[in-house]
Amino acid sequence: MLFNQNELTNPLDEASQLLESSQFLNESESSYQPFMVPIRESKQYEANLIRVEDLVEYALTNGITDANYAIDSVCEANDVDQSTVAFSIDESMAIYDEEMLDTARCLREAGYSVMVAPISNMNPVYQLVESVVDTMAEYTGTENEGYCDSLFEALISDDYDTVFSEAAILDKAKAGAKSIKNSVVSGAKNAKKFASDKLAALRKKYRELKAKAASAYGSAKKKFLAAAAKVKQGIDHLVAKGKSAARAVKSKF
Repeated sequence: MLFNQNELTNPLDEASQLLESSQFLNESESSYQPFMVPIRESKQYEANLIRVEDLVEYALTNGITDANYAIDSVCEANDVDQSTVAFSIDESMAIYDEEMLDTARCLREAGYSVMVAPISNMNPVYQLVESVVDTMAEYTGTENEGYCDSLFEALISDDYDTVFSEAAILDKAKAGAKSIKNSVVSGAKNAKKFASDKLAALRKKYRELKAKAASAYGSAKKKFLAAAAKVKQGIDHLVAKGKSAARAVKSKF
């Protein structure tokens, strides 16, 4: 035999079994109609928000190449005045998907407001970053500062074995690391998306630390500013690393 039984059992076989035993919708029942594109009201910005990702999915699914036509269709189907429309893009998506970023840029150049949606607090990568950064910030200026800095450096350098083993020493990081380890490790299979989520999470924590520093005084203010500076260094390192990787890829073509 060319293949053993284990090799013959794969996700494609399982998918085939499900598909062969299922009923199929006709195209009219399964098509992506413009009224299906979610529109959310933003009272803060007095606008009707459409996610760039949703608009792109609708356009691609229906073979639409004209953005204005796609927007007109969505607005008409949802009874929304186009002059009230603005767009949002997930911060992580803007980092790792160049085509989605280009679309957001084109929409802004066309006169639309484009907001950025920060990474969710429920994202497992954010939860890991939060546990490590918060621990580092808490122990900045103490005898444990060096240890916490090394934990943060391990996070930046993708040394997750160290992060997950060393984080267990400090209770604050222990809960976060233990509960999301499997999710983070499985997420690493999509390295580019994982790296983008991590960078988006670090950017969010940096903004939070700067905001806390702005409203704090004395030693607390210094602690938040010091922690923010460390996070900024980590962000700059990852951005530089990403640029180097991009140049290396381009040099092969």
